[in-house]
Amino acid sequence: MIKYYKGGIVLYDGMNSLKKILRSLFYISVIFFIGVLGYMYLEKWNFSDSLFFTAITLSTVGYNIPDNIRPITKYFTIAIIFSGLTFFIYGLSVVSTFIIEGEIKNIFEGRKRMKKISMFENHFIIVGAGKTSSYVLSMLINSKNDFVIIDKKEENIKRTEEFFNMNFEYIVGDVKDEEIIKKCNEAGIFVITATQ
Repeated sequence: MIKYYKGGIVLYDGMNSLKKILRSLFYISVIFFIGVLGYMYLEKWNFSDSLFFTAITLSTVGYNIPDNIRPITKYFTIAIIFSGLTFFIYGLSVVSTFIIEGEIKNIFEGRKRMKKISMFENHFIIVGAGKTSSYVLSMLINSKNDFVIIDKKEENIKRTEEFFNMNFEYIVGDVKDEEIIKKCNEAGIFVITATQ
């Protein structure tokens, strides 16, 4: 995953978290589907009864269990309960992390930031935020050219920002990463300047 930064605010696409949320919803749906099919097969119930019993089992509402339920169905129900709870708790933790860590905000800010970067014309990419980049950056700042810094270490970028007493658009990552190059190409990069 690529993380985009602006003035110390994490800005990134957040697709990893969205994939986790979708994955947990998929797992819960699969368990629900298995529950419905299992009750239809094991107890020869119709679809609506199987759907209803699966829903009350997974939601832990706990209506009365039918008296004539077979022992194998009881074991199946136990498996459905523990599987459902496991993936429900996993999904809840993913959603909680998503909200608590501010990832929702970061997704929208990241999209906004990438839209801004994509509107840059004839801008530069500075690869590396080392000593050599200071000279190149000072020329770009003086000429009022747009630029984005890519460096593997955020502390290098922070040190450069402190040196210039400015906040820069930057991406923490390896320029060899295909995803970073893809994002740069989408943004219409004019020149890539390698520095160390």
